[in-house]
Amino acid sequence: MCFFLQVEATKGERVWDELLEQGGAVSLKLLEGCLSRSHSLNMARGPGQGGFCKRFPDLEEIRAMVPDPYMLRYQYADGVKATCLLLSGLVNDFTFAAQIVGEEKPLATLHYLDSYGGHGDHGKGPGSNVQYSSILMSGAETMFLSGEAHVPIERTLLTGGLVEAGCQSLTLGKRIETPHLAEVAYQPSPLSRFGFD
Repeated sequence: MCFFLQVEATKGERVWDELLEQGGAVSLKLLEGCLSRSHSLNMARGPGQGGFCKRFPDLEEIRAMVPDPYMLRYQYADGVKATCLLLSGLVNDFTFAAQIVGEEKPLATLHYLDSYGGHGDHGKGPGSNVQYSSILMSGAETMFLSGEAHVPIERTLLTGGLVEAGCQSLTLGKRIETPHLAEVAYQPSPLSRFGFD
């Protein structure tokens, strides 16, 4: 079970300020771990700015590529902190990195969402209707026909509550306490729901 205590959303230059400050919300090591797993990373060009000399972008190049970044920070009741970054212009996919206690390097992975148009589409063309939408609708249909939820409804309450708190935080410019989410808990199904139904 994971209980959320607070959510804080930030956008624009403040995101970069917090990335650079010592002990900031996001470690640059974790950001690099995420970017290293991306299939859509906008790579920096080499000294000649052309040809095949692409390389991993530095923070200043990332800032130039992402004029309007967003950051959501979550505080869990057990003290764990999580940060989500929206870096449009730099990546078009979803990656994750975590620093595991006792491990030197962060754990990083890509959440691969296969697009309708095939690998490499990245939501940019007529094939941008990703398959997870049809999987979501299949679950809704199953619920309508059987009267039983495909996934625990508490999961929807948590995700909807976190989105609402993030929007409030952006609008009000402050951290939002989420005591209403502290008691929402559920036991996930042992079965994978990754498009097998």
